[in-house]
Amino acid sequence: MNNHLPTNHNAVGLQLTENTYREMVGHCLREKPLEACGLLSGNNGLANRCWIIDNIDRSPVSFTMDMEQLDHALKQMERSGEQIIAVFHSHPASGPNPSVFDIEHAVYPCSYIIVSLSRLRPRVRSYRIEGSQAQPESIRIVTHSMKHDAL
Repeated sequence: MNNHLPTNHNAVGLQLTENTYREMVGHCLREKPLEACGLLSGNNGLANRCWIIDNIDRSPVSFTMDMEQLDHALKQMERSGEQIIAVFHSHPASGPNPSVFDIEHAVYPCSYIIVSLSRLRPRVRSYRIEGSQAQPESIRIVTHSMKHDAL
């Protein structure tokens, strides 16, 4: 596994496109009651691609990314000149807060997103994890028209 991909160090928090957000949350909803997982990638601090990775644990309380799929996604990102912006997973029956296990197993210097499915509507939270600390960060969903406005 290549841990040396360029990563997102965006000071304004996590930014992702509306389509990427919908794809990520949709994947989590389809996998419920099991935990879902994956990666978000993009350029210039904006996540615009969702990589769905199988959870080989097939568990409602834990996830382990399929290493072959993970390696493929990371290689494709590198070939495309993309950065890993975030790692995401769902909590089907609990809140959007990282567990001790989540914090201990954060290996990439990027955002970590938790999609909580414990209520009627999904709750999505993002964190920067350094050492044993998880700091919440803002999430900004960029619509198609907002991207054009920024040009």
